[in-house]
Amino acid sequence: MRLTRQAAGIGRPRLRVAISPGMPEALSAATVSRLRDITTDANVDVTCLETFLDTEFTLIGQHHADAGLGWLVAADQVLPVHLDAMSLGDFEPDVWVPSSHPAAQREVISLGELARLDVVHGPRRAWPGIYDAWLASLRSADSRFEFTDPPFRRSLPLTLAFAASASRPTAVLTGPRHLAGGRTASEDRAADGSEMVCVRLTRPSLRRARRSRGAPTCHASFSRSSSTSQTASTCTRDAVAADGRPGKRGRGPARPLGRRPVGSMLAA
Repeated sequence: MRLTRQAAGIGRPRLRVAISPGMPEALSAATVSRLRDITTDANVDVTCLETFLDTEFTLIGQHHADAGLGWLVAADQVLPVHLDAMSLGDFEPDVWVPSSHPAAQREVISLGELARLDVVHGPRRAWPGIYDAWLASLRSADSRFEFTDPPFRRSLPLTLAFAASASRPTAVLTGPRHLAGGRTASEDRAADGSEMVCVRLTRPSLRRARRSRGAPTCHASFSRSSSTSQTASTCTRDAVAADGRPGKRGRGPARPLGRRPVGSMLAA
């Protein structure tokens, strides 16, 4: 009877993994692929849930998921005591500006210049922590700054076309998309037909950063409940941290695994 139940998948450990929409596709795909490989060998069922995760990973604390792939807005963010976290690196957004803007020629734009434009970003309900961090940074340059919600949240080309056709100079700030310092704007510089150009944000020097708020960097984190079954917990650890270390639970930041490309970081 027990063998029959196991063959049918009844009574096996189950791992519910929440993945926040808008995570970089390569990161999500590599994480899920490796999880499935390891849990299959361990006879653990995996269910992936695409749902919004806040920066506290509340969904896990409410026992609606056992683990989650989402964002932290600070490397030293303290997570609830019931969570173990592993950092997957620092990620940055893309900034798109009209091709007629001076920053398009320089391939770089400052926070002050960006704050003087209309900026399409959000909506806030998608990533509240990230949205608020960027809003605070841009308000340090212009206290009256407000974002414009994108009319097409899941289509960057349509959003770029919307910005290009606006009556006022309009930029597009995406969610976190690539490893910090992992590429130059020229790698993805022109948007076909939209007259928009991808540029980099300037980073303040260390001395200047101590006096003013700089552009925030988001930290991809894989967090899991410390109460997950031993078998499922081992699977998540092996899948995400094959060459890294777990973060501190509750009282400290997740430890970074380095800034290697996602493919090699999560490769089997």
